[in-house]
Amino acid sequence: MTKFIVFIIVGLAIFVGVYALKGKQQNPEPLNTQPSTVVYDLTESEQQELGLTAGDTPHDTLKTLLGAVKDTRAEVKAVREQNEKLKQENNALKNNANNISQQISDALEQKQFEFEQKIESIRREVASSPIVSQENSSNTVAVPEQNYPIGLGSESSPKTIQSIREGTKWVEPSDAVYKDRNGKIIDSSDPSATSTFPNPFKALDESAVGESAKQIQSNPSSERKSNITPFFTIPENSTLLGSISMTALIGRVPIDGNVTDPYPFKIKIGQDNLIANGIELPDVEGAIVSGTATGDWTLSCVKGNVESITFVFSDGRIANAQNTKNGQNGKVGIGWLSNPNGVPCISGERKTNAPEYLASQFLLSGASAAAQGLAQGQTTTVVDNGSVIGAVTGNQGKFILGQALGGGLQETADWFRQRYGQTFDAVYVPPGQAVVVNISQELKIDYNPSGRKVKYQHSSATRRLD
Repeated sequence: MTKFIVFIIVGLAIFVGVYALKGKQQNPEPLNTQPSTVVYDLTESEQQELGLTAGDTPHDTLKTLLGAVKDTRAEVKAVREQNEKLKQENNALKNNANNISQQISDALEQKQFEFEQKIESIRREVASSPIVSQENSSNTVAVPEQNYPIGLGSESSPKTIQSIREGTKWVEPSDAVYKDRNGKIIDSSDPSATSTFPNPFKALDESAVGESAKQIQSNPSSERKSNITPFFTIPENSTLLGSISMTALIGRVPIDGNVTDPYPFKIKIGQDNLIANGIELPDVEGAIVSGTATGDWTLSCVKGNVESITFVFSDGRIANAQNTKNGQNGKVGIGWLSNPNGVPCISGERKTNAPEYLASQFLLSGASAAAQGLAQGQTTTVVDNGSVIGAVTGNQGKFILGQALGGGLQETADWFRQRYGQTFDAVYVPPGQAVVVNISQELKIDYNPSGRKVKYQHSSATRRLD
């Protein structure tokens, strides 16, 4: 019986303890419901920005928020430090600007002071000049004596100088000579006297140096010519081998022995090919040959007339060789072209429009004659007492049609004849043709140290302000 009572008491004690613990766990629930409701009263985007998820416990949410607050504080601290640094830099820049402004102001004041000192010095020099001292003026300025002679002591009386008057006064030089209209020396008081001045360099002008100077002034190009040095001489009948035509050779066929407006050509000669009769020109880098071409229809070739050659030296200087004389048909050439085999006429392709012109002219002239014949077939011609009388006796419409067609075709034929009369036959040689330049007269190649260059050296460095 006693054991049974003990079991009952122990069971009741356990029940009461469990109930008490259960009541303690249920009482804090109202405290947790409100914060959770507040935490999760956010939109999905706001929860994503804060790093919260729907399954987080209050403990996880608190850790996340504490981390976000810590990061925010770190960012705010960094921003404050950056702002403080910018403030310091701004203050330093302001101080530098103030220092620069002060330096500029000091420099301006110093320059202004120096300028005023120079003006004052000039004023003193003008006031003490003999020209001003000779001027007579009633206006005087009292100036106290500042510089005292040695040994005379101090003087209390003011020293007067005459004021400067506006204007200019001409003072004749002491070596002036007065002459009349005939060049005779007279007195300066004569109204007709004209002042002249002796030439101190007269003896020098009459010397050899003066005569040379007069010659140079009368011929300005002589000074430049004196610096020209003879360099090479290409003798007459020389041959420049290995030349290549830079442009096509188009030779117009002469009409009545004349070529109107011939086509020009250019030929390049390299350094290795500049050999005149076996003598090399080592200091010449290259040469450009220019001239005009004429065509030979019978031989189907082009003849080249060399008019000028431009030589380029190794230092970039330029020398030209040409014949300044003019012949009957233009400039007199200094040479001619030939092919590598020595033929003085370079073979080419004939270019002509004669077949098209003749066929078109034949058709137009024939059609015009047929139309005129149709019109004449409708007329009757009677010879009476030596006079010829014609009248339309046939179909008037055919006569008018024939006259209209004949006149129109004749005008077309005339225009076609004038148009094609301006064209010409030619012989064409394509560019890149190997040719030989044959020199027909002596060429003097001179080197001018002060002459023009192909290219001048210039510094590629750019200048920048400090």
